[in-house]
Amino acid sequence: MDESAIPLAPTLQSGMLVEGALKPGSTGAPRMKLTRSRKRTNMTLIAFICDDTALQPRMPQILLGNEHTLPARGLRALQEAAPPNVYIIRQHSSWNNHVLMSRVLRLLKTILTAQAPESQPVLLMDAAKIHLQPSVLKTCKRHKLWPLVLPARLTWLLQPLDTHTFRKFKHCLASQWMSTRIRNGSEEPSIDQFLRSVYCTVRSVLQGNKRAAAFDQNGFSSTHPYQKH
Repeated sequence: MDESAIPLAPTLQSGMLVEGALKPGSTGAPRMKLTRSRKRTNMTLIAFICDDTALQPRMPQILLGNEHTLPARGLRALQEAAPPNVYIIRQHSSWNNHVLMSRVLRLLKTILTAQAPESQPVLLMDAAKIHLQPSVLKTCKRHKLWPLVLPARLTWLLQPLDTHTFRKFKHCLASQWMSTRIRNGSEEPSIDQFLRSVYCTVRSVLQGNKRAAAFDQNGFSSTHPYQKH
C-alpha cells in the first residue's frame, strides 16, 4: 500500500504542441491553456497491489479529493460511474490521514475476507507518520493485518508501488488525459472526464499487470501467493 499525488492536469513531460495560428512576430513556444487552479490541484491515490493475479482486480483503489475538486451535488453520480474496486472519497483535504487510513484498512480486510478467507495479509507500507499512528496499528491488529514497515528513505528500492507501478501509472494517466484534452479542443476536461481517465489507467496498470515479479525483485518472496498484499 502507498499513496501518490495525482494532478488534475497530468501532462507529459515531453511531446509536441501544435497551435493553429501563432500571432505574427510571436517568439514564444505554444503552451497548453490551463487555469492556475487546474495546474495546482491534486487528488490522492491510495493504491493497493498484491502478488496474486486473481486477487489484484479486487484490491481497493482509493481516490481522495477535497470539497472543491469533488462537488457534493455530483458526488453520487461520480461514485456510481466508478468501477467496483475504485472508491471516491470527498473530504476537507485531499490528503490521507490516520482516521481515513483506519477506514481504508477495514475496507481492505472486508475485501480480503470475502475473496481470500484463508490468507494472512502482510501489509507493506512506508514509515509515514499517519501509517504509524496508534489507531492505525490497532486497526491492523484488530483485523489481523500484519504491518511490515519499510525503512525510511528506502521505499525507492523496496516498495513495489514505487519501483514498478507509480511511474507507469502516471505516464499512462497523462496519455489518457491528453487524448481527452485533444477531443475537447480548447475546453479543459471535466472532473468526470478526468476520473474516466483514471479508471482506464487503473484497469490498464493496476489490474492489467502481474505483480509477483515486482515483489520477488524487491525481496518479498511470492512462494505463498496470498501472503503479500
